[in-house]
Amino acid sequence: MAPPIPTFHLSALESNLQLSPKTGKPLKPKDGGGAIDLSSCALKEMLQYKCDVRRRPDITSTTSSTGADSAAAAKESDGGAEVIARKTRMEEHWVVCAPVRRWYRVCANGVHVETTAWEGWRAEREREAKSGDVGGAAV
Repeated sequence: MAPPIPTFHLSALESNLQLSPKTGKPLKPKDGGGAIDLSSCALKEMLQYKCDVRRRPDITSTTSSTGADSAAAAKESDGGAEVIARKTRMEEHWVVCAPVRRWYRVCANGVHVETTAWEGWRAEREREAKSGDVGGAAV
């Protein structure tokens, strides 16, 4: 597991990549290379899914076998009713999944950095620079 690191602002991501997470001291560049420039590293995309269990809206709570009824039925048939009761409760729910897109930068020196939030922040900064709105209102 990676060592825990302190939280920092997106603008400090590139400068924090130059520091050791253990000591906080500057890292020595490998193979005579310079500092890590995230924008020059390869951009990779990963699609994950966030899933939630939700109750089906078309099922009422009276359709499932609960409480003492299912316990008594389970005793009568050596566990068969218990399996049926679980299946019934599962049929009352849906698993609803939504895609979550994440962005990573992979650098030549082996550094992998999730940059999902940084990509949006950087794009916003570039838009501001192009529009001339850097530093506030124009004079």
